[in-house]
Amino acid sequence: MGDFDIVSFVRDSADTMWNGKMLGRIPDLYAPSAPIHLGEGETLRGGEELVDRAVQCLAAFPDLHLFIDDVICARRDPAYLTSVRWTTVAHNTGASVLGPATGRRVVVTGIANAVVAGGRYVEQWIELGDGELVRQLGLEERSVLQRLWPAEATSDFDEALRWGTVERANRSELAGRPADGDVRSDIGDLVMAYVDAIWNGRQIGEVERYFAPHYRERGPGSRAVFGREELQTDIISLLGAFPDLRLYVDDVFWEGDSEGGARSSTRWTLLGTNTGPSAYGPPTDAYLRLSGITNHRIDEGQFVEGWTAYSDLGLARRLAGAAPRRQSEETDEAAPWPT
Repeated sequence: MGDFDIVSFVRDSADTMWNGKMLGRIPDLYAPSAPIHLGEGETLRGGEELVDRAVQCLAAFPDLHLFIDDVICARRDPAYLTSVRWTTVAHNTGASVLGPATGRRVVVTGIANAVVAGGRYVEQWIELGDGELVRQLGLEERSVLQRLWPAEATSDFDEALRWGTVERANRSELAGRPADGDVRSDIGDLVMAYVDAIWNGRQIGEVERYFAPHYRERGPGSRAVFGREELQTDIISLLGAFPDLRLYVDDVFWEGDSEGGARSSTRWTLLGTNTGPSAYGPPTDAYLRLSGITNHRIDEGQFVEGWTAYSDLGLARRLAGAAPRRQSEETDEAAPWPT
């Protein structure tokens, strides 16, 4: 991958920012006005805005420590594509946008994907399980939703998201990095094929074709899937809540390993209308646009392990927070909160 060590750059920059608390160096790591996309549709512009957000985060969690669990890298000339799966551990001893300090210890996982060019981040996408963070802090979820997104500020938000533009990944632009030249060249096609067949084609039985018998996946908070049967149940449950659901692949890249397998990273966007019951209550007719990142470990042409990150607080916002409800003009009763 040339003289530039992309893996060291990713690891060192994360360590500098979060563990070294060298926030003043953040603008040097990002191109001017580089878009930094956060979970619930928010975008920061450049390192200066990220510095402000990092200061707020550390004010609430002064002892925050970030552990890098995995790094996936690929080359798409003239840039590098990176995916970092991480875990943060901290104590909430300061006030935050979520509420007053609780003193509680939190463990939060997430995934950050980026495009790196010229030794700087030129675009980045950050996804984490913020709903689990709220629960670990001992805060009441609905109160946090109302605090973050007052009804008057979000009354027309759903209409703006109604079937918004989503750019699908072009197969000719998929990128991968082999290990010793011994990795399948069609990993990107494999990802696209399973999304088209299972999620968009509703061929749930194809899980047996694309996923290993002992497949396991971790998601935000306590969400965990073990085996094909639980994965099928998980997919059917979401399709039941959003019968018109479509899953779009925004980008996918991968890196081979020394044993002939690979690790892939997929950014996706989910669009759908909540016309079926969900864990948050009865149908709301709310329009959902949810972004996320899923990383997979692949062996012998099947997915054997997965990690998914998205804003579960944002999902709750659409289904149980400020999103319009089918009965909203008839009753002021809010949809029940899942237990």
